[in-house]
Amino acid sequence: MHSWGFDLQRPGLFAGCHVYLSGKFDSPTMTSRDDLTRLLQQGGATIHTREPRTEHLASEPCTVPYHASTGSKLEMCSHYIVQDRDMSDRLDANGRLCYVKPSWVLDSIANFKLLEVSSLDSASKVSAKN
Repeated sequence: MHSWGFDLQRPGLFAGCHVYLSGKFDSPTMTSRDDLTRLLQQGGATIHTREPRTEHLASEPCTVPYHASTGSKLEMCSHYIVQDRDMSDRLDANGRLCYVKPSWVLDSIANFKLLEVSSLDSASKVSAKN
């Protein structure tokens, strides 16, 4: 098991990530809101109690996730909305806001890297066409 980067004196897995948890997370098959919050905080994320607004992100200081791969679509994404609903993962048009499922958080922890979100490729192609 990884120790979140502390043994190598690197930032936590979610360092540079601002996270808002959207929904109730009350399904019996889903990780609870409290558990997700604890995992994200232990990984260095900043937890927000209000959903970030796209129009306000431009005026906020841009943090970048330390553990996003170079050249990744998540490389410049600073804000994440973890949704309890079964919606597709997507990256907002400005590239700083990403909507993900709780499974993305858990899978990223298991792999100790911010995983690419599979549907980001198709979402960005749709945005480019519009």
